[in-house]
Amino acid sequence: MQKREHKQTIFYQSSLPRAGSTLLQNIIGQNPKFHVTPTSGMIDMMLGTRIGYNGNHESKAGDLKQWKEGFYAYCREGFKGYVAALTDKPYILDKNRAWYKFSKFGINKNYTCLGIFPNCFNIYNKIDL
Repeated sequence: MQKREHKQTIFYQSSLPRAGSTLLQNIIGQNPKFHVTPTSGMIDMMLGTRIGYNGNHESKAGDLKQWKEGFYAYCREGFKGYVAALTDKPYILDKNRAWYKFSKFGINKNYTCLGIFPNCFNIYNKIDL
């Protein structure tokens, strides 16, 4: 079995309800180089992995920095495999409101998507009332 090797860039879309996120997905999806998702479960894979890592008693005996790097590497390669199985397009726009919590602006500073992909792109739509 031949392994496909090509670079794919993942963009994370995390927007407030009724802020136009679906419209944005549909517009960007018109570009043939983009694969866009409806609300995706990719972040749930990361959260499930984190729960597994945190619940592992052996991990508490190890070095926290090494554990975090291992977690990030595991998620990074898992995300790459996930999107490679979905599409061979070079750009993926993954939509889930929860991405905001794991961005540099979010409430969860310990685990950010920046740790997984240091150069990740986050898109936030908001309503200006």
